[in-house]
Amino acid sequence: MSKSLTVSVVVPVYNEEKNIGLIIEMLLSQKRVPDEIIIVDDGSTDKSVTIVKKYGDKRIKLIEMGHEGVNTARDKGTIESQFDIVIQTDADCIPPADWIYKIILQFEKDENLVGLTGNVKDYKKRTFENITTIFANKFFPGMGTTTAYRRDAYFKTTGYNRDIPIHMGGDVEFWTRLNKVGRCLHDDSVIIKHNSGYKWKIVGLLISGGIILFGLTFFGYFILLYLNS
Repeated sequence: MSKSLTVSVVVPVYNEEKNIGLIIEMLLSQKRVPDEIIIVDDGSTDKSVTIVKKYGDKRIKLIEMGHEGVNTARDKGTIESQFDIVIQTDADCIPPADWIYKIILQFEKDENLVGLTGNVKDYKKRTFENITTIFANKFFPGMGTTTAYRRDAYFKTTGYNRDIPIHMGGDVEFWTRLNKVGRCLHDDSVIIKHNSGYKWKIVGLLISGGIILFGLTFFGYFILLYLNS
């Protein structure tokens, strides 16, 4: 097992006044408390920044920028980080108490491991959101809800691509490039809960509709084969 590793957690924020306090409290109460929590505010127009500034904990670092997008926020947070392992998550996520502990344990067991991602589950166990997360965990590992990597390995990639405008694309694209740097692991035991908003519900509806449409088409195809036989 390698030496004890230090940890930075990066949390991009855009108009998350309803969630930002909870994610900070959950991170500060972890079994393995992070050495720093970097909040990167992406030009919020609500009270997100005000809430973060109320914390007097020296481990919490606030970076304010214009509304440049989540990929830029993730990149800036990593550049400003100071410790061995960087963990990315979102402001509307709820990590269990052993979340960081499980992540760091994998890196300390394997010095060759450069990246790790885990599973996301819907916090309220809603049908459409659960369909979305099951689909995402299977086909899109590396989502920003739980992505961890060695800081030195990050700079061997070109980092999060700031030119990607899609909110849900830059994290997966970065994960693909990180895999080329060294060994990466998807750990099903590392789970974070996501307090999904309306965007995830829309995605869930679209995926559900696509599955139903595929099933009906598949079933109809065999019905036609049977009728024409």
